[in-house]
Amino acid sequence: MSSPLITVVLSVHNDERYLPFALRSIRAQTLSDWRMIAVDDGSTDRSSEILDQTAREDSRVQVIHKPNTGMGDSLRVGLDQVETIYAARMDSDDLSKPTRLEACTSYLESNPDHVLVGTWAWLFLKEIGVFDAALYPDDDMILRSHLESGTNPVIHGSAAMRMSAYRQVVGYRPTLHNSNDLDLWLQLSERGKIGMHTDFAYCYQISRSSLTYARRREQLLEAEVAVRLARERRVYGREITTIDRKRIAGINNTLRLARDGTANQFWYFSIGFIHWSAGFKDRACRAFAKAIGPNWIGMRALWMIVQVMRGRCTTPMSNFKRIAENDGKQTANLDPPYPWAWASEWLREMGIPQEPYILKNSTDGRIA
Repeated sequence: MSSPLITVVLSVHNDERYLPFALRSIRAQTLSDWRMIAVDDGSTDRSSEILDQTAREDSRVQVIHKPNTGMGDSLRVGLDQVETIYAARMDSDDLSKPTRLEACTSYLESNPDHVLVGTWAWLFLKEIGVFDAALYPDDDMILRSHLESGTNPVIHGSAAMRMSAYRQVVGYRPTLHNSNDLDLWLQLSERGKIGMHTDFAYCYQISRSSLTYARRREQLLEAEVAVRLARERRVYGREITTIDRKRIAGINNTLRLARDGTANQFWYFSIGFIHWSAGFKDRACRAFAKAIGPNWIGMRALWMIVQVMRGRCTTPMSNFKRIAENDGKQTANLDPPYPWAWASEWLREMGIPQEPYILKNSTDGRIA
């Protein structure tokens, strides 16, 4: 039997609800010759048990148990154990199309000057189903320009990288909790080209915690640090800035509002934004009402809501609508069977609505 070409690296922390589906989507790959290194990051639920059971059933799966130190550190531990030519990422609450590993491996084999490849992805919220798409062209210069501006065009869990390039860079920095993927892509871009597999080979779940204002603000601050470090490497040949975790945390102390419940305000604004862009204005107004509160977050939300209603904000479904209209730029459309039919069974078992949110006609006005 030939040696596997690719290893899937999975970091898991308390994700017992969705982890089985993520594992099943990898075990269903058309490319059967793969390995998986699953790092249990100190889970306190049944995640450890699920991983161990999978490893007993499938010899391709290796599990590493460690104390909870965060995703960045867990990924470093996992990647240090990779012996294959390529490594693929996977998040424990997402889904991979059965052809994903085969397509990414083939892409990197056919493009030896590329060190990183991502895929297009459907974005979904467990409360409302698939609501948007992430799609960027297979163009190194365009992808690189996004990275250098602090925007991440490569969905973290959809990425596959060349290990020879990874071993030449710093790798994941545990100190950058929310933008360590952007930081790593910038490092890898200095070793070769970046590509995009132009097929929707990944379903990416947007978590509620990722939509809080504090999390988003911290992510932007860390992205700024990552871009600055990349600029220093280009200009000076080395990094000068010291990552001050205390400074980043200090800036966000006033934004960590979960203790008094106001972190939900940004969540409701985000849900309202999605409702509004889908044309369900009654639902949007109900969500917006919950986003407004007697604090500066609420006042900021009110200003943003006014901009949305006046049409001055780009809707979060712009890509989704473009595909639905089939304007010639994409081949996919949103007629049944839906383009994410490969994930339908898993999404159904996960309790995710199947019909694309933008086409729903429900009038119950309920907000998740």
